[in-house]
Amino acid sequence: MSSQTGIDGNGPANKPAVPGDSGSSPGQAAEIPPADENEPLDDLGERDRLIATALGRGLTHDKAGEVAGVSAKTVQRKLADPVFLSAVATERRRAFEQIYGALSRATGEATRTLVEVMRSERPTDRLRAAEAVLNIASRYHRQIVEHDLADRVERLEAVQAATEQPDAHRLTARSPS
Repeated sequence: MSSQTGIDGNGPANKPAVPGDSGSSPGQAAEIPPADENEPLDDLGERDRLIATALGRGLTHDKAGEVAGVSAKTVQRKLADPVFLSAVATERRRAFEQIYGALSRATGEATRTLVEVMRSERPTDRLRAAEAVLNIASRYHRQIVEHDLADRVERLEAVQAATEQPDAHRLTARSPS
């Protein structure tokens, strides 16, 4: 793969792409949105950004290295850096959110199809469609709850980190008695 090729193998290397992002049709890639201020990607060079984005999109160490023009061993060494690891986690979350958004936009049509099948003449088709609707609704609800809990934990951890102050008595050296 040339250095001009992006993560998906099609687009330019400086504009990695993800399938299913808003504004793209199925099978088409969309650009990754620019990094927000103070994101972990801001602390990385261009090559490390490519690697972090590739790993975040699910590419193997070999493929991520190929995208950035480095070896898989170099990619593995990068994963020991907490800042780099944070950037990869950010990219994984971004990829998940984009894919989840694309799937969410398709749920209306999928729901209409299942409701249509639930009106079928065949009882087995109706039963399968009803089970699918109930299973999907249950999983969707669980994902929303898990996402909300993760957000709450993240906010609580940020508040705790902002309010924590080191205990002076723990920091002082104790002399032996």
